[in-house]
Amino acid sequence: RFVNLITERKQKMVSIPLRQLAREVDIPIWVVDLRHELTHGKLPRLALCRKGCDVVLDWLRKTYWSRQLGNNLCEESEDEDEEQEEVEANAELDNDAWE
Repeated sequence: RFVNLITERKQKMVSIPLRQLAREVDIPIWVVDLRHELTHGKLPRLALCRKGCDVVLDWLRKTYWSRQLGNNLCEESEDEDEEQEEVEANAELDNDAWE
């Protein structure tokens, strides 16, 4: 739902691939691939689904919530940033598996 809702705003009269739209709004391609597997394929590993949720929540925090709350949210989550860097590093490893 996240991928669809975020990318639908950029969708024009002519259908544009989700991967292209996701790139334009800085959503990792592997998250789009995860969405595709969840929608049309078999259920991916739970660990990969959790990583996807972490990345999506971080994207929302940085893109929307921190703007609405000023930078207070970003300051409070400095410890979370270190944790998120580890999640993103692991996600990059999984990205290779998707390709």
